[in-house]
Amino acid sequence: MHFDNDLIRRLRDAQRLVFFTGAGISQESGILTFREGANKIWGDFDPKLYASQRGFDAHPAKVWQWYSELRPHIQALQPNAHHVVALGKKK
Repeated sequence: MHFDNDLIRRLRDAQRLVFFTGAGISQESGILTFREGANKIWGDFDPKLYASQRGFDAHPAKVWQWYSELRPHIQALQPNAHHVVALGKKK
């Protein structure tokens, strides 16, 4: 694969970089993915209800409850190497 030299120079000179990843980056830490595998988050929940403004506006208590139940699971987990690199911390 060939990368443009100007792009390489800009990346080297940048003080900050942003990488956009999918939800799968957190799977290694034990956070369920949204659409794949046996332990997917949206397997039992409709994203139109729980992950949209329209769903929240129609059922805010239900949406808040869902996130409240999910939060302790996520808080008990630790970042993986991908998160550490994404945060700019040294391993």
